[in-house]
Amino acid sequence: MAQVTGVQGIEPALFVGAYTLRESAALVRATTPPPDVNLWQWRRRNDRFITATTYHVSQWIRRGMGWDTPIRVSARDRVITFADLVRLRMVTLLRSRGIAYKNIVAAEDYIRRLRGIPQPFVSEQMWTAGSEVFVRFTSELIAASQEGQLAFEEFMSAYLTPAHHGLSFSSGGKPARWQPWPTVLIDPEVQFGAPCITGTRVETRSLWSLNQAGDSEDSLAEAFSLRLDQVRDALDWERLLVDAS
Repeated sequence: MAQVTGVQGIEPALFVGAYTLRESAALVRATTPPPDVNLWQWRRRNDRFITATTYHVSQWIRRGMGWDTPIRVSARDRVITFADLVRLRMVTLLRSRGIAYKNIVAAEDYIRRLRGIPQPFVSEQMWTAGSEVFVRFTSELIAASQEGQLAFEEFMSAYLTPAHHGLSFSSGGKPARWQPWPTVLIDPEVQFGAPCITGTRVETRSLWSLNQAGDSEDSLAEAFSLRLDQVRDALDWERLLVDAS
């Protein structure tokens, strides 16, 4: 089969932000299923859902993914960057579709060499079909998990499923933010990357803590100058994180 060759070169790191492995595991578990599917429904399909435990997070970072070594915070906690978090979510998404870990490793390594970029799982649009990962290079669709084997797009189009990452991009074309939930934004330059109400610096976990302590949705909206729907979205998001923890 024909193969596609790429270019060389590495760009500097794109992101800041810091997340413990436990926080990262909860974030990717909460966002891997489609937003309109309840976690308990998704989990019942064991063949289609891979639980990202803290152990999985640690192993996926350390084993062959080419990620920066997590910074040691203490004997129990480590932190990773926003880029690693988004990349980790893509790994989880691909695993949830039944794609073997070795195929994920092969796809990322191949796209990295092809594009000459350090984090292809963050910046590249990808598709899956069966056990393979596909990416577009120039005008060709190629199987990245098969070292660039060309795909017959006319035949494959009916079987391809997009792997959406939910990122927004800067004017320069670089990934900048992640919107995991309506009106909730994770921006590595705002509150150290903690989930916040879009357009504000109000952390969703602050609203959740106050609500759990007895503050009503109406009082929170008034206290933080938010709309009621923003408060409700924030609480729904935090509830999802609790279910995913």
